[in-house]
Amino acid sequence: GLPFWWKLTEVYRVPLPYREVEGFVTKQSSSSAARVHCQLQIVFFSKEETPDRDAKWSDRLEVVLRATREWSNTGSCEIEVAVTLDAKGLCLHKRGGDRAKPLWECGRVPDSLHSQDSTSIDESLKDYIGEDRAGKYTILVLLDGELSQGGGAEAVVGKYRHAWVVFPPSLLGNDEQLTRIISETAGVLLAGGKSATAVAKTMPLAADGSAILSFSLLNADPENWIFNWDFDSVESQYLSPVVDALAPVARLSVESQVLYYTPAAARSQWNADIRSHVIESKDLSFFVNANEWHLDTSAAAAGRSKVLHFAIYVPPVEECPLRIKLSSGRITSSASIDGFTSPGWGGVVIWNPPGCLVADNSTLRQRLNVNDLKTTMEVVVAQLRTLFGLPPVPPRRKAPKLSILFNQRTGFAEWELDLLLRRRVIADVNSTASTLASLLKLVESLPKMVIQQEIGVQVTTSLEAAEKAMDAGNASYEVIGNFSATAKARAEEAFFHPSIMSLLHFPKEHQFAIYTPFFVPVLLHTVISVVKETMRYARKSSRK
Repeated sequence: GLPFWWKLTEVYRVPLPYREVEGFVTKQSSSSAARVHCQLQIVFFSKEETPDRDAKWSDRLEVVLRATREWSNTGSCEIEVAVTLDAKGLCLHKRGGDRAKPLWECGRVPDSLHSQDSTSIDESLKDYIGEDRAGKYTILVLLDGELSQGGGAEAVVGKYRHAWVVFPPSLLGNDEQLTRIISETAGVLLAGGKSATAVAKTMPLAADGSAILSFSLLNADPENWIFNWDFDSVESQYLSPVVDALAPVARLSVESQVLYYTPAAARSQWNADIRSHVIESKDLSFFVNANEWHLDTSAAAAGRSKVLHFAIYVPPVEECPLRIKLSSGRITSSASIDGFTSPGWGGVVIWNPPGCLVADNSTLRQRLNVNDLKTTMEVVVAQLRTLFGLPPVPPRRKAPKLSILFNQRTGFAEWELDLLLRRRVIADVNSTASTLASLLKLVESLPKMVIQQEIGVQVTTSLEAAEKAMDAGNASYEVIGNFSATAKARAEEAFFHPSIMSLLHFPKEHQFAIYTPFFVPVLLHTVISVVKETMRYARKSSRK
């Protein structure tokens, strides 16, 4: 009966790649792991002959390369750097490594930059630089004192994948200032200005890289005024460009609804000095009324999907206008629109009706159009940037003087989209390693747990996709992003497989509970027989 019992209690467990997963996890924990390939070309351009010729410029390019080595292989980028001098009658190239190669062809910069503003220069450089793909960046150092405002060095980061530094030739002897402004510009272009060693933020996305943007227009008290909106036009005008721009980073869908009788959970206080109702920043965590605000817009938000809520809150007439008092004590300047974000949840925009006036004994009814919600949607885009780990608006720096152009149409510059994609890839790969390690640890701790063939396929697919994402080399960011998203999704599917979550495994308590009723009666008779035989043998021995 023992072989028969053993066969009945045998548990099917597909072999899992323990050694490969352990090696991958170890590799990801090292400091050199989880970086995406980037190419950076730094071009010094002068339309005139350079004041010093080949020897000095060769040394100067080498100084720039040495400065780049301090940050070239940190953060989310594994950077290849090439430096070029493009001057009248002179073209020099320097490479920052064996894999780096000159990416610049001399003589490609237009001579008509003097009469253009920053936005026009940005568009002109996009046409002249040529190939524009994710992971390839250009910093153009213009050796021209006429472009400088005030005679000093200044830098501008454009909306695309390039930046330019205006550096007067009279300052060329100051290598420290030169390398500093180039490093600052490259830090913005490649890492958003954040510390190169900063850990990649977790994106507010589901395991498959998707999210639902749920917009709700909340009429706190419809007894005085009722607002509706033309959301189809709003989506087409303001949201579709943003969703399309973020497509390489996340698959976003948009939904909307209008709710009534949705008061806030936090109360405001009247401020006579500014003639407004004010809510303290410390009370904002209680502002969202979970009991009254039914923000789930569809059944698609079930399961492990991710929903980002954007609530457009219209306060009641007795609290209008409603403004926010910051933790610094300053009250927001806008008397019509205000807002705040909640990490991982979404954002709230307070929309005060113009004038906050309504006729007595009547209800104001109004349908908000595209123009009415223009500023509101700008606040929403700023909140979306914050949720994805970017500043609400590009910051300006005074030392060194550096400005960042803002993409008014989509809200995201192309280099920012590349940065978000690299962060998402790194976060996905790290999450994959953690999930697979936890899964194998769970499997080892429960030797009687059923491991189906489907789980084995998911684990293998996840591991292969994660390794391809990290070893993609010069592959396009789209391919790398698809690999990392597949890796995370398959790892999550394996960990949350129904057969693992259910009670199909056999812990020891389960085995005792099932088999005790079968074996106890048999063992009882066996024990009684053994006792009887022992007593009989003892009596027989005593007679002798």
